[in-house]
Amino acid sequence: MKDHSEPRSGNEASCRPRRTLTRARVIEGTPIFDGERAARGYALNRMCYSLNERANRDALLADEVAYCRKYGLDDEQINAVRSRNVQALLNAGGNIYYLAKLTGCFGL
Repeated sequence: MKDHSEPRSGNEASCRPRRTLTRARVIEGTPIFDGERAARGYALNRMCYSLNERANRDALLADEVAYCRKYGLDDEQINAVRSRNVQALLNAGGNIYYLAKLTGCFGL
């Protein structure tokens, strides 16, 4: 094994030792936002992104179900929005950064 405590020179300067994952870190109740979850939550996250505009926030607050349907949310996602259940929103594919705008609309 090479000693990496000495400064590197030449072509080695850009090389870094490889890290190996021994096991995944799991935090109970925290879903991993991977490609599958991103695809699942696309409509939800798209809707949340739309809330950057004041008119869209007003439309959501005026009729939540209609606004959710406009973006193609499924029943599970709509129920999560209506119940203000952040964990259910995460489980339904919501990305925490997009959900921040939604939860801000509801004062959560």
